[in-house]
Amino acid sequence: MNGRGRKPFYPEPHRPLVDSRRIDRPIYSLPVTVCMDEFGYTTAVETRYSDFDTMGHVNNAVYATYLEQARLDYFGDVIGIPLDEISGVVAHLEIDYRRSITPEDEVTVAMRVAELGESSITMEHEIRAGADVAATAEVVQVAIDGNTGDPRPIPPELRDRIITYEGL
Repeated sequence: MNGRGRKPFYPEPHRPLVDSRRIDRPIYSLPVTVCMDEFGYTTAVETRYSDFDTMGHVNNAVYATYLEQARLDYFGDVIGIPLDEISGVVAHLEIDYRRSITPEDEVTVAMRVAELGESSITMEHEIRAGADVAATAEVVQVAIDGNTGDPRPIPPELRDRIITYEGL
């Protein structure tokens, strides 16, 4: 209760955001990488308390952060080069939401390279909450020249690793 006799709008920090009930387990899962179904790469995403809004589900803007984390994991695990060592920008991001993610859900992101252009990589994603698809997404990342900011061809070693892994 606040000074005016009303319940505070935001939940207390020590309580979960869903129905003000305590959760007996952490609201995150350990990151692991596995391969499953038609997507060639899947990684677990750790949810944080700050991901959840007052409605008790992951805020829609956080889904883009989950996609970014999956790309970081993909480039590190598959290509063997950290994404921060590759000059590139996101040129397109499209997310279709299907269901909410709640604190009880274990979140994974499955992804594949759908198209490999001269300077761009189009990736398709599924953000999953347990066995359910919470959202689908498409991200186009463009390789750029670090000095000029202009698009440049994807380096051959990156292209070869993606082609080999994805079977393109």
